[in-house]
Amino acid sequence: MNRSFHRCFSISAACGITVFAVLSFFFFLSKAPVSGLLMALVVVLMTERMIHTTYVLAQENGEQVLIIDKGRLGRRQRIRLSEIVKVTPMRRLGGLSRFVMIVYGADRMVAVEPQDEDGFCRELMKRMREYDDKNV
Repeated sequence: MNRSFHRCFSISAACGITVFAVLSFFFFLSKAPVSGLLMALVVVLMTERMIHTTYVLAQENGEQVLIIDKGRLGRRQRIRLSEIVKVTPMRRLGGLSRFVMIVYGADRMVAVEPQDEDGFCRELMKRMREYDDKNV
């Protein structure tokens, strides 16, 4: 059974989008249309990635995987649950932004920001335990 989680819309992401939108507006006002268009493109890309990022826990070819889909314009990343070494919920900016750090493979890391952080960690750990019970 597949289980999907959507990305959390954090305050830091909203601030980043706002800063680039204001910069875009400023560049258009100061008659620098190329810079304004570039900043507007950055705003569109950031917003698209924020809205369409999903984390899917699925089973492919008999193996449990975490699929990180970074929107329409990003690449999908597949991580086998058998490769995951450590899962750590973390906070930054005094608790304003929360994310889950996943260490896998040979010292590779990825940070995910699911809306339901606790549910994501519970489901990930449950599937990892099921994999360990089958293969031990």
